[in-house]
Amino acid sequence: MVHGSGLPEGARSWREILSAVLYLTMILMTPLAVWAQDQDAAEGSAVEAEHAQRRLAFMNKAMARNELTIRGEKDVPSQLIPAPLLRWSTVQGNVKDGTVYGFSRGGRPDVLMQFAMHRENFYVQEFTAICEHPISMKRDGREFWRYDNPSIEFKTLADVKPPLELEAPRTAQLRQLAESFEIQIDHGSKNFVRMKLRLLRQPLLRYQDADNGIIDGAVFGFVVETDPEAILLLEAYQSDSGPQWRYACAEMTINALQVTRDGKMVWEKPDIRIFCQSFVNHYTCPYRPVSDDVSLEGVFAKAASVKPASPQPTPAK
Repeated sequence: MVHGSGLPEGARSWREILSAVLYLTMILMTPLAVWAQDQDAAEGSAVEAEHAQRRLAFMNKAMARNELTIRGEKDVPSQLIPAPLLRWSTVQGNVKDGTVYGFSRGGRPDVLMQFAMHRENFYVQEFTAICEHPISMKRDGREFWRYDNPSIEFKTLADVKPPLELEAPRTAQLRQLAESFEIQIDHGSKNFVRMKLRLLRQPLLRYQDADNGIIDGAVFGFVVETDPEAILLLEAYQSDSGPQWRYACAEMTINALQVTRDGKMVWEKPDIRIFCQSFVNHYTCPYRPVSDDVSLEGVFAKAASVKPASPQPTPAK
């Protein structure tokens, strides 16, 4: 007997049964396929987490090789802050992993350092002096950076309300003040593009120094993606007329920067492409691995697109 489908009734029944079986098989197999994908993703995440841990260990050890001395009538050592102030990465800058570190004598940092891992055996380190005294930096006991002319300059913010006594509302003041600054960079290596840097609202570091009249201080980063290119220091300090606010700016880049506040230029730096030279405020040079560095074997074996890491600054006090 032939129906409208043009097929015998028995053939049509077998076709329907086969379709039902295939449909049920697909339904049953889908969770297995998803599970397999989840397993692959989990294994990939575990491998990347282990690689990230080794990269961090490498950078920590590399930075610990440095020794900073504040020079004066009596030289004073400045200590490396144990944990990185920030972990970051970029897509456009092609940085697989990066960190920011600080040297301090307990209050305001004396030097900020940045370590960038572009690819295997291509690592760049930058140092910025924010100390008001001459400095000397050594690696493995050998001096490589000696800066005699401190250029950090603090300016009083006379047009704002004085620092509040309680820490929580003072933290809100710090963020509001940081947001009143705008920093632009001439980004690129040849064809420069002027672009606005993004403020990280969480300070990289909070500090106090009662001996030097610093009630509260904060280091803010201004970034491209998550790469800090400029630093803003804000301090509540004890002046002769009572507590006041002051600020200073510092670079974390060789590129030109322009800083404005309420539309007025307050600080700028030119494009300076000087590498591995000791007489500059911002020292940039490659990092050359040594035999006892943490092994990075296999960490850079597979090139993959990198999503910018979420900024992980030191929590505010």
